Amino acid sequence: MQLIRTVLLLSWISACLFYRIEAQGQTSTTDAPKHMVSGTVVNAVTGSPISRALVELNSNLSRYTMTDGNGEFRFEGVGKGSVKVAAERPTFFKSTDAASGDGASSEFQVDRDISGITLKLVPWAEVAVHVRSVTGVPIQDYPVRLYERQIVDGSLQWGNTTSVVSDVNGFCRIFSVHQGSYILSGGPELWRRRPLGAKHVGYPMLFYPNAHELSEAGMFTVTAGQKVEIDFSLNQESLFEVSGIVVDVPESVDTKIELSSSAGDPAPLAQPHPAKHEFYGYATAGKYILRASAELNGKPMRATVPLTIDTNTVGIRVVLAPQISIPVNLRSDFDVSNGVRVSGVPSTNVRLKSTVGFPPTEIATTIQVERQNGNVMELAGVEPGRYSVEIDSFSGYVKTATSGSTNLLQDDLVVPETGTVERIEIVLSNDGGEIVGNVKLPDPNGVATVLLVPERGSTKTLMTVSTQPGGTFTFNQIAPGDYLLFAFDRIKDLEYRNADLLGNYRSRATHIEVSPHQHVTTTLEVIGVEK
Repeated sequence: MQLIRTVLLLSWISACLFYRIEAQGQTSTTDAPKHMVSGTVVNAVTGSPISRALVELNSNLSRYTMTDGNGEFRFEGVGKGSVKVAAERPTFFKSTDAASGDGASSEFQVDRDISGITLKLVPWAEVAVHVRSVTGVPIQDYPVRLYERQIVDGSLQWGNTTSVVSDVNGFCRIFSVHQGSYILSGGPELWRRRPLGAKHVGYPMLFYPNAHELSEAGMFTVTAGQKVEIDFSLNQESLFEVSGIVVDVPESVDTKIELSSSAGDPAPLAQPHPAKHEFYGYATAGKYILRASAELNGKPMRATVPLTIDTNTVGIRVVLAPQISIPVNLRSDFDVSNGVRVSGVPSTNVRLKSTVGFPPTEIATTIQVERQNGNVMELAGVEPGRYSVEIDSFSGYVKTATSGSTNLLQDDLVVPETGTVERIEIVLSNDGGEIVGNVKLPDPNGVATVLLVPERGSTKTLMTVSTQPGGTFTFNQIAPGDYLLFAFDRIKDLEYRNADLLGNYRSRATHIEVSPHQHVTTTLEVIGVEK
């Protein structure tokens, strides 16, 4: 760790010397009036000055200087015009993505001497993890993963920030951590050969402080510049053998075999004789997914085998099959009463997003496939699992979306282990209404986000739009029905696809009813969201 810090420091000093020499070597070839630009770089949390920060002044050319012991910088001979100054330093974030308010850069017009500029750098937070057994023995080579709480498109997700492995002292450190809320997971310990006859026990895959399921994980908050100490105390559990073979695959073909937890974290698995397509490993009790894949005769082949491990699971025979493809039938039910005829089917994009594990990942998107009876759409490379079907229509609206008896506008699509899924049927229509409105903003230059939510049913089909200058907004091609309109001042951290949470704001929503081809106008009050 000390060696890494030394290398980073030397690299930083070398870069700074280069920039200073480069800056000193730049001269002006014009006689236009020149000005001075000066300011201070400070810690955004403590307000204290930051010395040895690199400051860049960018106009027609980039110039660089270093702050002094008081955090002050100064550029002389700056020409008239638009100028941007920005600061950076190791152990601090470069931009405002980690904090609100004034940040690490400032842009302005120079027509006189400019002084008093304050650039604020947000310090990294650090998370130090001590991994020990319940008896206090350090655990080496134990993987640790940090997940950040994120709101993506109104849904809660846990994004994998960093993965590290504990050292001989059971210690690991995660740098460059933003302010936010986090959970920690670890394990299983990296595979190591045990002495003949030794008891097969190991440290399992857990969420901090000591939970097997994500729902039971302990969330903790990290503030800017904070150094968080985590004690991860583990108890050994029985290890069960997991072994088998991928059958009916020639020795010359490479197979890829993976074992992962139900949350998506990898578990160690070995292939001692790749040509024989055998695999083995050891895992603690729990639910896992075994995946195998290969390419045979130019065609991708796959297998997905759910496993519930509570004893030795040996002799698994994995049979590869062609990847699952789900046909998508798209048709239009367009109203031509206005005399406008519609030819062909409007462009539409269909995506599958896994709702199991974290974070949710996009698995497949529709592609055009040439068949003897013409081009059709299909979702290729789908694995067994549960998926949200997301449909983007670029003309009209989605009137219905089904797979057998499943209403995909309300419910998830379940792909069974057999891979047998009824085709997805999508009907588009163009008889939707239009909603035009205005949000009363306290700041005329402010922006609000308007949510259009079906009054009954799932939040899967809700729509969002940002207001235009003056607070105006428009929704086009809205399916006939009853809706609630919410105008929020900010939605960055709002889990608005959570129906229970959104229900807390229901009393401040505006109810509207949309009929076919109807033009609806409304005025909304802005709803403040606590930071």
